[in-house]
Amino acid sequence: DALSNNHTSVNVNCNGATDGSIDITPSGGVGPYTFTWDNGANTEDLTNISAGQYIVTITDANNCTFNDTITITEPTLLYSSFIQTNASCYGFNDGSATVSFFGGTTDYILSWDSLTYPLLGGTSTFSTPGVPGGIYPYMVTDNNGCTHADTIIITQPDSIHSIATLTNVSCTGLSDGSATLNIIGGTAPYSENWGVSDSTALNNGYHTFIITDANGCNTNDSILITE
Repeated sequence: DALSNNHTSVNVNCNGATDGSIDITPSGGVGPYTFTWDNGANTEDLTNISAGQYIVTITDANNCTFNDTITITEPTLLYSSFIQTNASCYGFNDGSATVSFFGGTTDYILSWDSLTYPLLGGTSTFSTPGVPGGIYPYMVTDNNGCTHADTIIITQPDSIHSIATLTNVSCTGLSDGSATLNIIGGTAPYSENWGVSDSTALNNGYHTFIITDANGCNTNDSILITE
């Protein structure tokens, strides 16, 4: 019979991996056979190979030859991208991220913040629940066991506080005390609410104020004006 070949191949599981293989089964001609591959190998079969095209020349005992070409494929690269929303105020749990996954082989399994979320039915997007500021590593595993990892950093403003520069009342009974606030943290610009008081015309005693930043975060404190 004429020299020929049947082969079975195993494609690469993960992009860039080298776990493909080719199993050659020659028939016809006159044995024994020798094998010459275009990658330099001279074994009958190939193991631990990357994606690509492989050409084998099979030669029988009579120097008859048969060429075969086998293509080993691989999935596209598994990767992700994300859009994050940072926490609006210090200590708030309103940060979030939407993560989208690409490539690999669906379905995906996402490990996020010590929890596991199966993304079934070809789902490729995950939106986090509300989270505080922090560092959130995640890893996605595809159907072939390929993995991709990244980290999302959700930021938050610093806590709002103030340093007051005070001018006490000059004479008993007057209301010529004042307070100027140097506000730190939060997100500028800020507004000050002194209630019924005027921070430039304060009388003797304690005065409470509320600071609100551009994100609606607020804090309250008080100062003491003496006479």
